[in-house]
Amino acid sequence: MATPIKCVRMTAVLLLAVVVSACAGPMVQPSVSKNYQLVEWQPRHGSMAELLRHDADDALAAYMAGKERLATSNVPAVRNWRNGVEALRDKSPLEQLDGVNRLVNDSVKYESDYEHWRRLDRWGHSYETLTEGGDCEDFAILKAISLYNLGWPAEKLAVLVGYSWITLPPGGHAILMATMADGSQVLLGSAMRELSTPAENQSYYPAYALTLHKIYKVQPLLGHAVPPNIQDSAMFAKAGDHRFWGLAEDISLTAGQGPADASTKSTTPPDSAQGNRPPAGR
Repeated sequence: MATPIKCVRMTAVLLLAVVVSACAGPMVQPSVSKNYQLVEWQPRHGSMAELLRHDADDALAAYMAGKERLATSNVPAVRNWRNGVEALRDKSPLEQLDGVNRLVNDSVKYESDYEHWRRLDRWGHSYETLTEGGDCEDFAILKAISLYNLGWPAEKLAVLVGYSWITLPPGGHAILMATMADGSQVLLGSAMRELSTPAENQSYYPAYALTLHKIYKVQPLLGHAVPPNIQDSAMFAKAGDHRFWGLAEDISLTAGQGPADASTKSTTPPDSAQGNRPPAGR
């Protein structure tokens, strides 16, 4: 049996370990060798990809219309978000990614579109996300806006849409992907407290990446498992949202098949300037 003195010493050691861990910063080690490959995609008319692009554009327009409210509101949730973002301004890029991921995940209430709006799918405005809550794409959009306000180029931020094994229930899910100055990619998810790289994140299988003006098909890394029953569209139903059903076909396409009516070209992660507006996407 441990003596009181030993217990005190053990407690002190544990507390010190926690402090050291908290001060050590993000543990992720990005590398271009761990990246997804992106293929620029021209979605056919009426496809799910085109609907996602329209939703992303609507979310962007909503941000532009309401950014003054985000910048001036004294509502506590909005003010705390602004202060939290500002506190990261002098941090390193990795520390900014880690801080934004934790800030949004810890401060925003998760609420499905059906619970929130009684609709199968709605891309929320960032003010609404902060004050009322939101789902996975709303978290991703708010993280992109947070990083944009810290000076990250909009073209370095992309919302990924795909399949997750760690959401409850498993199914369609959106996360944010940030591209570092050296071209390496880092993932920020609402169900992931820690940052990860594509190679390390075995629980997520991406289909699309949406940047400010473009949409890309994502080529997962070799060795990443394809979701089970990939042809079963019900695997991708998100509260009945028919737009996620198409992910079954789309993820099958990333595994090696491409539609005859879609135009594609291989590309590296986008680096060209695409304006000064932040991205929005699922």
